[in-house]
Amino acid sequence: MIRGVGDTHRKSEEKKNLCVFSGRRPMQIPLHQLNEKSYVGSGVCNESAMTHCRTPLQKFMEDRCRFFLDWFLGSLGEKTVELRWGRDLGRPERIYVPATSVSEEKLGEVYSRLESEKRPVFQSVNYYCFSKPFSPGRLIALEKVFIDIDSPGDLSKAREEARKLCDHLQSYCRPLLVFSGSKGYHVYFWLPRAEKNTELYKYIVKVLGIKKLGLKYIDLKVIEDRARVARVPYTLHQKTGRIVMPLDYDFSEILPESMSLETYIKNSLPSSVLEEAEQYMAILEDYYRAKKSLAVLEALRNPWKTVRSPGLPAVVRYVLEKGVSEGCRNNAAFIIATYLYKKGYSLEETLEELLKWNKKNRPPLPERELVYVVKSVYRHRYRPPSRKKIREWLGDKHS
Repeated sequence: MIRGVGDTHRKSEEKKNLCVFSGRRPMQIPLHQLNEKSYVGSGVCNESAMTHCRTPLQKFMEDRCRFFLDWFLGSLGEKTVELRWGRDLGRPERIYVPATSVSEEKLGEVYSRLESEKRPVFQSVNYYCFSKPFSPGRLIALEKVFIDIDSPGDLSKAREEARKLCDHLQSYCRPLLVFSGSKGYHVYFWLPRAEKNTELYKYIVKVLGIKKLGLKYIDLKVIEDRARVARVPYTLHQKTGRIVMPLDYDFSEILPESMSLETYIKNSLPSSVLEEAEQYMAILEDYYRAKKSLAVLEALRNPWKTVRSPGLPAVVRYVLEKGVSEGCRNNAAFIIATYLYKKGYSLEETLEELLKWNKKNRPPLPERELVYVVKSVYRHRYRPPSRKKIREWLGDKHS
């Protein structure tokens, strides 16, 4: 099944570049010039970075294949196979791949083929399970949190924010810092267990106070997205040709042979953070439940005031107050009924309110037609039409 990921009839005719991030100046090495005596890896990623190469390409490729499998199986290791879980691969098109069908060789082969075709190599941050054939999987458990920091045009700004974020997170865990291969950095940190309550993801971020750090270049679309996919470390960025390279906190490169994923997994967030996130989630749920109950109580105490609340479109409020003339009455009754249904009114309560409103119409709508409209709304569970549609149905004179 894994072989199906990245299948394509397109053939790349351009020669690819392997690029190692080295501070501000990446070192470009054309792949077609590399052989067994060639080396990749620049050592330290700072101003005094050594520019000579150290690791044979063949060994680098072998070591990264071992990493690919560890990255896929994640903190559960072989238990991922036993549970029949896996990951979503690909972007924007995603496909579920079970752990039972992967190996070092298969992942290395597929990822290398994607790189040769200048296609990105993405994997889901968290665990997935089977949903339906040849489709994305279903999110089943959280493994880690992913944060993306991008600063187009000025990598140094992203570097400073990545350093600040890592400093903050080190008081809780050991985060993994990764150069994105282009304009920023990725930061990962692991949970103490595979958490099936996937709703906790955004509350974990809230508990850690990451948004309060004032970081300008964090991608806010990513920070609370539990279903995110991210570039696989040690693969090539399809646009820049640079390696998505794990880094130490001094921004020196961590080559595959030196990478110990277990170090980051063992130094995960403390269980107390998850407990606090659970409490945070429970408190907010109670708050929203209470808020909804108060709204219902207000509706019971003063239904007409609730109907005419500012939450209704202006044209609906106007119709409620003034009534409508012949030709618009059925449409107006339908519109009001859908809004009352949405607010939680029973069929009888809605009919009672519409009978009051109907007295303002010119002339009033026959009661049997009003009853038919209300019953139809509740039977089919119609939602309120858009404001544009309301104006079309009621005409400009009621706008």
